[in-house]
Amino acid sequence: MAPEDKLDQETDTEPKPNQGQASDLLKRGRDAARAGDVLTALKAFEDVIARFPENSAARFNRGVVLKDQGYFEDARDEFERVLDLTPNDPVALLQLATILAKLRNWPEAQDAYNLLIESSPNDYWALYDRGLIRFELGEPEAALSDFTRALELNPHFVDSLGRSGQAKIRLERFEEAAEDYLDFLGRVARNQDLSTSKGLFLSHRSDIRVAIQHFNILIDELKHPEEGICQAYYQRGLFHIFNTAFSGQHSDSSAAVYDFTEVLERDPNHLGAHFQLARYFAQRLQRNRALEHLAQVIALNPQHRDAYLERGLIQQAMSNSECALVSFSRVIELDPSCARAYEERAQIYREFDENEKAKADLECLRTLTENSSPL
Repeated sequence: MAPEDKLDQETDTEPKPNQGQASDLLKRGRDAARAGDVLTALKAFEDVIARFPENSAARFNRGVVLKDQGYFEDARDEFERVLDLTPNDPVALLQLATILAKLRNWPEAQDAYNLLIESSPNDYWALYDRGLIRFELGEPEAALSDFTRALELNPHFVDSLGRSGQAKIRLERFEEAAEDYLDFLGRVARNQDLSTSKGLFLSHRSDIRVAIQHFNILIDELKHPEEGICQAYYQRGLFHIFNTAFSGQHSDSSAAVYDFTEVLERDPNHLGAHFQLARYFAQRLQRNRALEHLAQVIALNPQHRDAYLERGLIQQAMSNSECALVSFSRVIELDPSCARAYEERAQIYREFDENEKAKADLECLRTLTENSSPL
């Protein structure tokens, strides 16, 4: 979920000038909370509330401390009181929505996010979080709408792209889901994006198995006649790859190789199957076989950015730095936003003692990292 606003974010209501003592207590409480002295912090906030029951800042900060300590029901009550005093305060709404989600009170959590999005319609984190709530409520179409809108607002938000694929599986839009997952894993690989947690990965496993079962049935139905079976093998192979990425079950990799091999027997120029087999062999250090498949991909599509990236990584691992430099430069030529290519090329420039070029690439990498993170 979205990064949460903490003690240094104020609510709309702060102590009035004649409440100097309350200001001192609030500062004492915030300082204690930041230092990890929970009891002192709570006592300071409660002293303010006892003297000034309508002081929303004290209630807000008490709610934050209670939430951080896992007292979600008490924290919820405090944020509800804050919202009585300062209706639709977006910071308090976010805190309340987050707590209601932790309590698995999905309907009320959705209501809180509805109010938050009404006041901040371009908050892509709130849209993403509401999408998660709607997913839990069994509303994949509505969830997909939120994930799609979050991506429109922040195209670099890879978690939302992954969830979009998951929602499409629930809607039985399997081929569209495969496209989203391919894009999702490609972005993670290209940018080494660490925002996607293992928990998010694991949450996809049951849906991916549903997609694999769908293609199992489809392939059985398509064996006679053969029409359409090539694409079905390819799609099932992709979902085996996704299952490996999300669960680490390497048996699915072997199943994927079987599927992609079946594809190439029927269509030797199938670009996607060549590329996926190249990745498979590269991961198993069968680099020459990987390069053979990548050569096929590039021959079929000279603009295939990821093929050049994979080729550069293999060439670098084989200590062929000059060829790797050419490959990474081609990636950047095709896609100036590929962070991984800048990072790898900078390492080669340093190896060649071309420090100014390495410094320029690292500066590009830093800029891309700062601009692309949804956190």
